[in-house]
Amino acid sequence: PQSTKAVLYPNPTKDLLQFYLDSYQDIDEVEIFNIEGKSTRLEYKQNNAIFELNISRFNPGIYFLKIKCGD
Repeated sequence: PQSTKAVLYPNPTKDLLQFYLDSYQDIDEVEIFNIEGKSTRLEYKQNNAIFELNISRFNPGIYFLKIKCGD
């Protein structure tokens, strides 16, 4: 399988996180994990090649983002 890289910004952020993929993909799911491994699915908005996530409800801390694209 081909690897796709995501660019996320701004980092750090507290309200709106934006990202784009280096090759266009249909996104199936976006999950965010806290440092303890608890996950939450996120709704995202797409504006051309830029995807936006509202993370304002999350407490400050370190999070990991999982973007599932097809297989």
